[in-house]
Amino acid sequence: MSVIDEQARLSLVAGGGGATSCELCTAQTVIPSTSVVIHHPRGGVVQLAACDWCVQAVRRISAATGGQALFVLSTTAGPPPSVLPAAPRGVRPASLPVFILELTQHIQDSAGINYVVRVFGRERVDSTWEAWLEFVSVGAAIVLTTRVETTQSNREAVAYWATGLEPAYLQGAFARAQREASTTSPPSPDN
Repeated sequence: MSVIDEQARLSLVAGGGGATSCELCTAQTVIPSTSVVIHHPRGGVVQLAACDWCVQAVRRISAATGGQALFVLSTTAGPPPSVLPAAPRGVRPASLPVFILELTQHIQDSAGINYVVRVFGRERVDSTWEAWLEFVSVGAAIVLTTRVETTQSNREAVAYWATGLEPAYLQGAFARAQREASTTSPPSPDN
């Protein structure tokens, strides 16, 4: 039996290479705007066209690992890993999530970790906008996200809403994001 563990390098490059659909999620509704380039440690390169949804997913994975994500090519004996079912098509809102603004106030958890507060939003099918908060840890690989916190008439209204968020509201939203993360996390091995 031979086992090969080598580190591959992944990068994002502007331009979809002329592809007409995303080569990661196979969505055909949006022309890819970015290429995911995978550099094999032995010199090979694979380039895949990616839609904005997939690029956002790659960036979130990178952020969640503190920029230390390694993509490892492995060959081992045994059954293949289980695969999660694909999400149903057609459930996406009218637009992709967009960064609205980063608040100047930080939040600190009980362990003393500071979090930057970011506001994201997206347009809905009815042309209104929904928005939520992301708490990104400083110096650790933690990203906590709330569910939708508000619905506003347009993007500008979301930005205006975000500028009026008080410290007590942010603390409550942070607690909600922590609860959400704890209910969606896999059970610990002790359970």
